[in-house]
Amino acid sequence: MGFLKSLGFGMDIVKARLLRRRAPFLVQFSITNHCNARCNYCNYYEQYEEEMTTKEIFSILDQLEELGTKRINIYGGEPLVRKDIGQVIDYVRSKGMGCALISNGYLVPARIDEIKNLTKLNLSLDGTREANDANREAGSFDKVMRAIEVATRAGIPLMTNFPLTKYNVHPEQIDFLLNLAEKYNYKCSILLLKLESVVSRDAKNFVPGDEDLRRALRKIIEEKKKGRPVILSRLAYEYCLRWPDYRKDRIEAGEALAAGVKGPRCWAGRYHCVIDPNGDLYPCSVVNYGGVPHLNALEVGVKKAFEFAGEHNCLYCSVPSKVETNYMFSLRPSVLINVARGWGF
Repeated sequence: MGFLKSLGFGMDIVKARLLRRRAPFLVQFSITNHCNARCNYCNYYEQYEEEMTTKEIFSILDQLEELGTKRINIYGGEPLVRKDIGQVIDYVRSKGMGCALISNGYLVPARIDEIKNLTKLNLSLDGTREANDANREAGSFDKVMRAIEVATRAGIPLMTNFPLTKYNVHPEQIDFLLNLAEKYNYKCSILLLKLESVVSRDAKNFVPGDEDLRRALRKIIEEKKKGRPVILSRLAYEYCLRWPDYRKDRIEAGEALAAGVKGPRCWAGRYHCVIDPNGDLYPCSVVNYGGVPHLNALEVGVKKAFEFAGEHNCLYCSVPSKVETNYMFSLRPSVLINVARGWGF
């Protein structure tokens, strides 16, 4: 994101805060649950099969533009399995919104011409071939490496995304990922596994021990201090290092654990949200499953569904990207600077 766009986005947040106005500035838009991979800790593909038509997606995007959305993060499932993915990306960009896409990379070489308009391509890479394929599935490492090479040649801005598991929590795995990022000139988003979601199949079997996890977080903080290509801020990882119980993804109002947590206010459902393939709108991707009260944007409109999403009881979560987003909307200067340098709009 250039300086002027960064400044403009920051001013939009300040105005919204001063006027106490809600706006879905950042939206994660899942356009399909279908996927061409069978990763060991995920079962998004087992969720409901219904998904929006191209026309319905365009209608949602029209409404988001009117509400002030600045960036759409497209994900799934695997969004590249949709035949209209190029049309969707181009439509987002025609609205003046940034457009990122999260992919396993399998179809990137075949569809490279359709995704060249992306603001950023976020590829899933979990470590060395052995660690990555243990997390995901056999052959996935070679496919995502091919995607990195093809996207780099095409000039598409990249980042990679990997959750810390018992297979890649070790220092040499983190070094491998950061070295690769430096080689191809992109940044890494390092996450914690989501455990409580209904789409986190067998994730608890992949969780590293608490001490290994804290050791990894300390290393990430040190590498960030050195200027290594870690996309999220030190503040976000320092917060995660203090998280009281890694068996819990989030803490709601009234929970005993809340007393010991000091972090940014949760702005989910106020300044950012997630939309599922069938139109269900939730505060964020930590709680986007049927048991959480929500409305459907196709049925009641995006504005009403978004206003409803803000009425939740979540206080804090351990998802580094959400922590970063909440610090950003809390106007923490160091995080705003970090976002301007690395996110890309």
